[in-house]
Amino acid sequence: MIKYLFSITLFAVCTSIAYAQMPGGNGAMQAPSITGKITATVIDSTTNTSVAFATVSVAKSGSDKIINGAVADEKGNVKITGLKPGDYRIIISFLGYKTKTIDPITLSPQKPDFKLAKITLTPNNTVLSGVTIDAQAAVIENKIDKLVYNADKDATSASGDATEILKKVPMVSVDLDGNVALRGNSSVRVFINGKPSNLTAGSASDALKMIPADQIKTVEVITNPSAKYDGEGSGGIINIITKKKDLEGTNGSVNASAGTRQNFTNASLNVRKGRLSISSTIGGNWSWKRIGTNNFFRADTLNDMVRTLNQEGRTAIIRNGGRGTFGVDYDINKYNNVSSNIAVNGMVFNRDGMQNSVFTDTDTTLAYTRSSKDFNTRMGLDFDANYKRTFEQKDKEWTVSFLVNQNIGNAISSYVLTPTNESSDGKNKNINTELTGQTDFIQPITEKLKLETGLKAISRNITSDYNYQQTAGVQQNVFTYKQDVYAAYVSTTAQVTKGLTLLAGIRGEQTRIGGAFTNGTAAFANNYTNILPSITISKSLKKLQTIKASFSQRIQRPGQRFLNPFTENSDPRNISVGNPYLAPEISNLYELGYSSFVKSSSINLSVFHRHTTAVIEGFLQVDTAGVSRTVFQNVSTINSYGLNAFGSISPVNKLTIRGSVNLYYDFINSAISTLSNQGVNYMVNAMATYSFSKGLIVEAVGFINSPRITLQGTTPSFSMVTFGLRKEILKKKGSIGLTANNPFTRDRIFKNALNGTNFYQESQFAIPFRSFGISFSWQFGKLDFGQNGGGRRKKGINNDDLKQGGDGSGGM
Repeated sequence: MIKYLFSITLFAVCTSIAYAQMPGGNGAMQAPSITGKITATVIDSTTNTSVAFATVSVAKSGSDKIINGAVADEKGNVKITGLKPGDYRIIISFLGYKTKTIDPITLSPQKPDFKLAKITLTPNNTVLSGVTIDAQAAVIENKIDKLVYNADKDATSASGDATEILKKVPMVSVDLDGNVALRGNSSVRVFINGKPSNLTAGSASDALKMIPADQIKTVEVITNPSAKYDGEGSGGIINIITKKKDLEGTNGSVNASAGTRQNFTNASLNVRKGRLSISSTIGGNWSWKRIGTNNFFRADTLNDMVRTLNQEGRTAIIRNGGRGTFGVDYDINKYNNVSSNIAVNGMVFNRDGMQNSVFTDTDTTLAYTRSSKDFNTRMGLDFDANYKRTFEQKDKEWTVSFLVNQNIGNAISSYVLTPTNESSDGKNKNINTELTGQTDFIQPITEKLKLETGLKAISRNITSDYNYQQTAGVQQNVFTYKQDVYAAYVSTTAQVTKGLTLLAGIRGEQTRIGGAFTNGTAAFANNYTNILPSITISKSLKKLQTIKASFSQRIQRPGQRFLNPFTENSDPRNISVGNPYLAPEISNLYELGYSSFVKSSSINLSVFHRHTTAVIEGFLQVDTAGVSRTVFQNVSTINSYGLNAFGSISPVNKLTIRGSVNLYYDFINSAISTLSNQGVNYMVNAMATYSFSKGLIVEAVGFINSPRITLQGTTPSFSMVTFGLRKEILKKKGSIGLTANNPFTRDRIFKNALNGTNFYQESQFAIPFRSFGISFSWQFGKLDFGQNGGGRRKKGINNDDLKQGGDGSGGM
């Protein structure tokens, strides 16, 4: 099927190229004419130094339509060629400077060339984009429907993986295993460049470790998604935008990062000529072996007798992965565009452990040593094909997209107990195939009113073939699961009055589920329909102040890790299993926000209430044999009341200090037992950046996440301090960086505590976290600015859906 779809897309592109070369098309030959050029040098008005890579656009005098242009080189020099005689208007712009316009400039057949004197740009201390203020390119942008974190302006982003970037994003927290939460809610949908990926289908934490930090441009945080987004993700949406270049010409980059913990390499190549654009990337990551230590204690009661389990051991972990992409984008003509992308990825995860255990009750003491091995591989493929139709009317467009995801995982685990010689060998092969079709239409009604509507269908097919051989016998089963989702939405954006904007919509989703087993377990089916409203009202006040109120209802279907009935039994005293009968979570989110910008300072405050039912968590129980069994269930209802604050200040010209606090209180009531829990959760991070002269930047980042409250206890807290330095080299086309993570202590210790009706347990895990690294980045090629380059809307499908799990090893 993949080859068939790719052939269709390739045929469409080739046909379009042939069409463009036909007489009368955009490629038709024209009679020769005299052409000229405009040359200039762009400099900073305050420092009298060149402004490298400033954009110079050309339009006809008196017109706003850009017809040509160029980007200044590293010395600020710019040359625009191919200009016919006439009167022109040029616009000079660059981030952090006031835009300058010169009109008219006259080229005649007698004097076709025009050389400008030095063009001076004045630094601008206030840059508005949505609502964005900063003396430099803004690190944080606060828009009506999302918050944007510009990772490419972060001095430490050239080292590490995507999890290192997300740790710095306001409202986002990342735990030890790379699992992501948004304002404390782990029901977050993560996608890449506005599209879902099988990278995140099985394990978002694994996917994030495969994306080099130096390839991330921005991170979009959508806490209250509108109706145009899938209803999934009760906690919200995190969209990672990688670095893309749509300018004319050939360019690329080479990035490498080596350290005492992790290593990355990544290369990209982009070619754009006329209406055809081709892009490709390839990269890999690998880690050194990390040895962690763990301690575990559990006490439970059976018939008024107390039993205890004590464990201590060591675990060695290695994780490697790679990813490659290839994309084609072609403008058939002014109004029609086709594009296609393919991405492949792979991951290998090894874990070897040795653990000493002592189990006691009133009559006996059992001491044993467990040796375990886990070997997991995951291979994935994404393919999408997209068509976009624009119109003469501004902002009117129609898109059609098709997406195929396939993910194949293999998990092999074994353990041996001594001196009893009990053993187990388990295997789980899972295949997850996802087909998606979507069409969207945007129709501006007036300049102040816009209507959006669309249809979408998703078909998911999951197969899990698992068996494990134990001393007591063999268990084997094949689980098949099918989920179809059909959706339609309508959304409108309206400027009600000056400064007052309304974004409102409604989305309907129908879900059809069916599953079957080969071991005689009864098949099951479940259908349900959800109507999901959303509304956001934003009011701009005087002095760059904004208030915003919003409401949305979200649904969170369980992902494959939660559904897979495969039993994870690498520790025979502590086993876990998925649950294919899980119902979706339903969440209502209410939010009120305020933002203000004064000169180089900004503040963003919001209060929120989230009510979530049928919350999916692992629920632990201890049986009569003293074995704990964790099963994913719809365990509780949670009411969260919270406050989020983000602020940025530049006390001096080259120093920027940023920080955020996320504080919320959870009330948790069980839906399956008499248990309840409540408590405070918080996340705090702070960053300081100082820009020296000659392209030298230093940065310090610190954060702390409190233990998170769950129905049966708490999850571990997490904190880290990072220092980074980056220096521009090779005439600003390259950079070299140094990074130190957690330099003051070697290990990070993570503690966990759970309790139930007949047990209490606590665990502690320590793993080396101190690391030092060096990174190198080099960009090559030449870029030209043309009317086809830049600024195009993203195309494709966003499957903002499915609750995602942890590291997913051994899962689907």
